[in-house]
Amino acid sequence: MRYLLSIGGVTIAINVDSNADARTIAPLGGPVAQFAFSGEKPADVEVRVRPMEESAERSAQCAEVFDSGSLWRLFADGADYRIEFRSSFSGDEPYKIAQVAKAGDGLTVDLQTRVTEYANTYALQFPLDELLVNAVLTRQGGMELHSCGVVDRNGDGYLFAGNSGGGKTTTARLWQREAKEILSDDRIILRRENGQWWMYGTPWHGEAEICSASRAPLRRIFLLDKATRNELRPLSQAAAIARLFSCTFPPFYDADGMSAVVGTLAEIVRDVPVAAFAFVNDRSAVDFVRDAFEVAA
Repeated sequence: MRYLLSIGGVTIAINVDSNADARTIAPLGGPVAQFAFSGEKPADVEVRVRPMEESAERSAQCAEVFDSGSLWRLFADGADYRIEFRSSFSGDEPYKIAQVAKAGDGLTVDLQTRVTEYANTYALQFPLDELLVNAVLTRQGGMELHSCGVVDRNGDGYLFAGNSGGGKTTTARLWQREAKEILSDDRIILRRENGQWWMYGTPWHGEAEICSASRAPLRRIFLLDKATRNELRPLSQAAAIARLFSCTFPPFYDADGMSAVVGTLAEIVRDVPVAAFAFVNDRSAVDFVRDAFEVAA
């Protein structure tokens, strides 16, 4: 059985062994279902899903590289990476192990999953899908940002970036009845194609539970600040890069990847207008952005 997903221009193929228990994967549901497609297309990430055969003893032979402090830990296993997932339900033994190898600009993944009454039917259950997509994006000159992506009625894409509590969900709700589409209220992928920066929706939504598999040309970036009046403040390129970096999902375990993220941010800031946006939580913020963009255009 083979499933195909496309998230932010990254194609993922999920291949399930014929002897795998039916509970290891099922037809995709929830937000990720929007990102499934049928047909033939080369995959950036090839995933093989099979029943768990290993135990945590294998990780003892590997060097721990990163501990997320929650569900997953990353180990260096020779030239590959090994990601182990644990929860309060699985105890000391991982409920899922992903052996990840580089393949050109993409990845191959040997995914072992333990079938229990708590097993999730989506093999790449968050955060594994996000980790894999980000690993590929870093190698392909793209990135994911904590941000709200708005497609205005003229088709232009506005990115509103900020950390938790910065106003992304508030912004999504302000624009929801005004815009053509909201791509996400929390996480957006940026990548350049044929000289144009695009923003893509992701399945990893925020409190407003808004997500879309669509994309739009990126025309302007707003860094969110809550305030008592609407105001735009220009930023130097260095300041814009620094603030945007705080909204990224950088691979802290990979020095080359970290450098690539900073380099991609420098290209985005060079190509796309960026400003700090102090905004009020009412419809005036929508009109203010439209007016500011028309003037800038």
